[in-house]
Amino acid sequence: MPLPTARERIGTVLAQRYEIVELIARGGMGLVYRGRDLRGRCAVVIKLLPASDDEQGEKRARFLQEARTAEKIHHPNAVTLLDHGQCHDEPYLVMEALDGQTLEQALSERGTLTPEHTLAWLLPVMGALSHMHDRGVIHRDLKPSNIFLHRDGSGATVPKLLDFGLARSESSSSLTRSGMVVGTPHYMAPEQASDGPVSSASDVWSMAAVIHRCLAGAPPFSSESVAALLARVAEGRAPRLRQRAPEVPAKLAAVVDRGLSSLTDRYRDMRQLARALALSAAADGVALPADPDPIGLPHFPEWLCGDGDAPPTESGLLPAAAAPGHALPLSLVAVLGALLTLWLLPWQPLAIEARPAAPPAVQAAAPPATAPRALAGEGAAGAVAAAGVDAGAGEPAPLQPASAPAPADPDQEVVNAPSPAPRVRSRRRRLTRSQILTPAPAAATVAPVLAGPEPEAPPAVERQDAAPAVGTGLPALRRQW
Repeated sequence: MPLPTARERIGTVLAQRYEIVELIARGGMGLVYRGRDLRGRCAVVIKLLPASDDEQGEKRARFLQEARTAEKIHHPNAVTLLDHGQCHDEPYLVMEALDGQTLEQALSERGTLTPEHTLAWLLPVMGALSHMHDRGVIHRDLKPSNIFLHRDGSGATVPKLLDFGLARSESSSSLTRSGMVVGTPHYMAPEQASDGPVSSASDVWSMAAVIHRCLAGAPPFSSESVAALLARVAEGRAPRLRQRAPEVPAKLAAVVDRGLSSLTDRYRDMRQLARALALSAAADGVALPADPDPIGLPHFPEWLCGDGDAPPTESGLLPAAAAPGHALPLSLVAVLGALLTLWLLPWQPLAIEARPAAPPAVQAAAPPATAPRALAGEGAAGAVAAAGVDAGAGEPAPLQPASAPAPADPDQEVVNAPSPAPRVRSRRRRLTRSQILTPAPAAATVAPVLAGPEPEAPPAVERQDAAPAVGTGLPALRRQW
């Protein structure tokens, strides 16, 4: 019995559950139909590998490998595998139905995309690829036609990663024959074009090539023949993005150029590429999604805000001003602040209030230049008052300004003298009782010996009471007072 053609399959039911409604596309890996799940009563996409294919054996192995790979991927930005099996010896896959267009179709209509749209659509796909890489799966066929811009029920655009037909686990054996190159040459990494080992860095190069296509309007390499194109890609000398699109921000273009560099200079994985794109775009003033993918890029808000605590805006985009760049640890900032404060402080000795030292020309018992003269008779009490010594305790009495009250010692006269000069510390001399009672000779009066012209001392102000007579002794002084 001959097998039905692609058109003849429309209207039939696959595996007694999935009705085939419409042919969407056909390619090297089978037929793609729009269908309907009769049990779940929802739209689905059916991918079928006809049994009449001449290379059924190799394609069948790749088809089953795609099914096993898709079962590992559960991500909101990757197409969801609902079911897989075989019917009449023909393997099939059933996936969720998508509404919209591919990125290739959008680029054909618009030519180029703005950096905002490019990152808003591709950062979630990077999260899906990072999720795949964490499970040891390499896509190997990343290109605009394998990125679908799905419109969900709310009208929002949700990018979806498609086609895991060439995806391969890093730990599994390769289905590619020696010398056989698989993938799309325009978006194929140099090591993949030269039939070398592939890794997550190979998908990084392919993603950078897709970004280059979105911003510049053309892939990095082009040629008239596939062989010449593969040779140019294998050389690894991609043109600079700003040479073709000078309007692209400089820092963002530098990240794309590094993603297209050699394997040693390239970003190692998809998270490194996504982080570099986010930070460079924020520095260039390009608006970014606040949280494009919490699964594949869980630290995206922390990359931009340092603490991951930045509130989203009404449009869902995070302005570039919210990104502080490379934030220093708080402990390092505190240490630097303390060192800066110490460096700015003036290095001066501590100001200690001290009395000026006595000039070397002043004798031990010399009073200051403005010391008052002794009272009438140059008696013992007048000498004691002029020297500033308390007769009872033998301690120097402080000099009193003109407005100061009288001293507490009743044996000492009050002298209305001008404001004294800075106090000069002198040696203390104790007076005995006999010295106080014995009249002092006139030559024993203390004269100031300070250098310079001696200021005229004001006349002594006597109390209205009569001054005590010289030589009358301490009892006579007390009775007179």
